[in-house]
Amino acid sequence: MAEKDFDKAIAELQQANQQDPQNLYRLSQAFEAKGDTAKAREFCTKAAEFNSLPQLNYAFVRMAARKMLPSKKA
Repeated sequence: MAEKDFDKAIAELQQANQQDPQNLYRLSQAFEAKGDTAKAREFCTKAAEFNSLPQLNYAFVRMAARKMLPSKKA
């Protein structure tokens, strides 16, 4: 992602552990940077609503992912 090659970043992140909410959040960021807001929202929602045994990685991304999502009151 640092090289602004978002297609490559997405391809590599999709090979990463999908049970790690940090990877889901990074995918969301990559899709958003690429301009694919639907996929960005999908992965951001997965990261924000991740349900697993307690993990330190989830603590790092939960609030950031929830802030990235639009309010559900609409």
